[in-house]
Amino acid sequence: MIYGNPGSGKENLLTTLIYSICMNHSPEEVNFYILDFGAETLKIFQNYPQVGEVILSDDMEKVLNEFQMIEKEMNKRKELFSDYGGNYTEYIKNSGKKVPFIITILNGYESFIENKGDYLDYYGSLLRDSSKYGIIFIMTATAINSVSSRISQSCFNKIAMQISDPVEYRYTLNAPYGLIPAKYFGRGIISIEETAYEFQSAYIYIKDQINDIIKMLSEQLNQNFTTKAKKIPIIPKHIDIDYMLPYIEDTNNIPIGIDITDGTIYKYDFAKNKILSIIGKSILTENSFITSLIQLFTSLPNLKICIIDFSDTLSELDGNIEYHNDEFTATINNIAENEKQEKRKIFYFIVGIGYLYDKVLEEGIEKLSSIFIEQDKLINSHFILIDNYTSYRKIINEKWYHSISHHNGIWVGKGIDIQTIFQINSLSKSDITNNVKTVIYTIENGNYQVIKSIGNNEGEDIY
Repeated sequence: MIYGNPGSGKENLLTTLIYSICMNHSPEEVNFYILDFGAETLKIFQNYPQVGEVILSDDMEKVLNEFQMIEKEMNKRKELFSDYGGNYTEYIKNSGKKVPFIITILNGYESFIENKGDYLDYYGSLLRDSSKYGIIFIMTATAINSVSSRISQSCFNKIAMQISDPVEYRYTLNAPYGLIPAKYFGRGIISIEETAYEFQSAYIYIKDQINDIIKMLSEQLNQNFTTKAKKIPIIPKHIDIDYMLPYIEDTNNIPIGIDITDGTIYKYDFAKNKILSIIGKSILTENSFITSLIQLFTSLPNLKICIIDFSDTLSELDGNIEYHNDEFTATINNIAENEKQEKRKIFYFIVGIGYLYDKVLEEGIEKLSSIFIEQDKLINSHFILIDNYTSYRKIINEKWYHSISHHNGIWVGKGIDIQTIFQINSLSKSDITNNVKTVIYTIENGNYQVIKSIGNNEGEDIY
């Protein structure tokens, strides 16, 4: 934490710090994320390869994305460092591998609180837990009393430039009576190993040429390094069909949302398994993801789409779709014939699979069971089973249920932590409690990704 009145030299100290570290360390060794809510002079570093992002006061929406990214990285490092005492230093020293030291600079704590005070608890939790994983925060504030004790207690290193009340040097830095910095720009008090010292922060060069020198180093660093710090993921508020259509390739690569970890388009392989389950607590009533997904499928050429809707919830769909909400036994009996005759891939969306026994005669149930058990014989046909969680559980005792791989699939919405259908290797608390309103969890070989899904989310915030 760096305290100081306006004009005391806080931003010059940050400039010197960033410049010095970037001059001596590669992007593989250190990454900066700069939240500049002060005079915004730090944006001059935005092209440095070690700098992932510079967020200014008019782009506050990116702040939560940055915090989310830091939390994800911290959880990743917990697992990565587990064999090294859970410690960044030990991992770097003994693993022979590199992960970058991450520094988040928050310049203008008061402005942050004024605009994003509701993030304070979240921010405080990151401060508490991050340092042993090689992730630290450097903050500036004008007044010592503007920083809550909860935040201040997490800052083990403090610097005070010129401040309004000289008594605070003693209370904040344990400085002896009478030790106050001389009134020069960049002069301050720092506590090292419980002893307070007066110090003078440096300019990186002759004052009038500092900006030119920073730009010159930027050009040099970009020539020297091809690796760059990871960008903060930018997740759009609305993800509709038009947003995703340019990214669609085939049924092996259907773009279904945005990965909230890195902000990239996420594509799922729907052709990998002959039978795939899509489940959610209330997917049949809140079916925006399903209807949008089917519309994406209809945009592909040489593909037949057939909906078998036991729940009668998807009747209002446009496009070249074969839709059935009655005469189910005859429809199921035609599946084998379609497999023989069709040269195209056929995707059957079976909606409300748990209603199977209420809507289909025994003959049709036996036929579908035989198809599922002998799915390896299918060439063109694929089945996507869609249902609410409680309804889907009605099929778990069927002899064909274990023909379905539940290491793969999609969970829609909240509640993934209490379901017992999909077999997932592990779930982090932050992924369970995330605030993405249109969240889905894609599962592949037992590993999951958290995705902001395509669908009718117009008017909703990202989180």
